[in-house]
Amino acid sequence: MKAPLARLNARYEEGKKQLENAKEAVRRVSKNRLAELMKLPELERFRQLDDPDLTKPDRAKLRRSIAASLQHGKMKLLVLRGGFRWRRVARWLRYRRATAMAVVLAAAPLCFLAAIAWKNTGEVIVLPAPMALDWKLPSGAAERTILAAGDRLVIVSQSSSEVARRWIKDEAIKDQGYATSPVKIDRHLLR
Repeated sequence: MKAPLARLNARYEEGKKQLENAKEAVRRVSKNRLAELMKLPELERFRQLDDPDLTKPDRAKLRRSIAASLQHGKMKLLVLRGGFRWRRVARWLRYRRATAMAVVLAAAPLCFLAAIAWKNTGEVIVLPAPMALDWKLPSGAAERTILAAGDRLVIVSQSSSEVARRWIKDEAIKDQGYATSPVKIDRHLLR
C-alpha cells in the first residue's frame, strides 16, 4: 500500500514541477513578446492587444503604454517643455480672429461683473460673544444695537477695515439701503 502511495505522490510532485515550468515558459514568452511590441508605434501596439502570447499582466502593461503615449500627445499643447506649439495657436487665431475677439468681448464684462460681485459679497459669521454695534442708517441717523452671542452678522471688507452691514427697508419713510457699522472681530475666535 505504501509503494503505490509513494508513486502517486512522486507523480503528483512531478506534475507540479511540470506545471510550474510551463507557467514560467508562458511568462518568458509573454515577456519577450511584450518587449517586441513595445518597440512598435501606438497603432501597431493597439492592433496587437489581443495577442494570444501575452499574459493578462503583460497585456495591461501594453494598454498602459498606449494610454500614456496618447495622453502625452494630447498634452503637447499645454506643456511648456519645448513641445508647446506657438505656431498652432497663432494659426488658429489667424483664421478665427473674429471668434476669438467675440469670446473676449463677451467674457471681459462678465469677468468684471463677477469680480465686483465677489468683492461686494459679504461673509456671514456667527458671533462668539455679545457685541454692541453703532449703525449708520441709510438716512444718516445713528442707531446702537447689542447683538447676542450666536447671532449672525454680515462682514464686508472695505479698504483696510471690516464693516458690518444689514439691509434696511423702511416703508414709512421710503428709505432703504445698507446700514453699516465698523467692527473688529478676532478671526481666530470664529473657528
